[in-house]
Amino acid sequence: MVEHHMAVVVGLAENVAVLDYGRLLACGAPRPIMANETVRRRTSGTAVTNAIEISDLHVTIAGSHVLQGISLIVPSGGVTAILGRNGVGKTTTLRAILGLVASSGQIKVLDHEVSSWPTHRIVQLGIGYVPEDRDVFSGLT
Repeated sequence: MVEHHMAVVVGLAENVAVLDYGRLLACGAPRPIMANETVRRRTSGTAVTNAIEISDLHVTIAGSHVLQGISLIVPSGGVTAILGRNGVGKTTTLRAILGLVASSGQIKVLDHEVSSWPTHRIVQLGIGYVPEDRDVFSGLT
């Protein structure tokens, strides 16, 4: 398989070979290879250290200023949880990252400024969202 979207490679391949101008950089299981700093630097042009970077994010919904200047960093290769009681903006933050609600501020996903991108382009970077309710296909029985 020849593929350029790393999320597809990591999800499907058992082994990968990374080439750089005809030279083999690394070969093996995808996750350790993609965590290799040399591979990351050579395949992206620069080392990606953060999966998501948000700066001064604001969202207003129906006249209510829901997110008021949120800034956070999600490091690559880790697990980050957004915690809080009901109604404090956890879901709105995720929806803003995906471009599902209008927002202002800066949102970077894998070093790409995505604030003005449509949702279908953002999800191609490997970001997904599964809503907590079961109304995803409300018209189906």
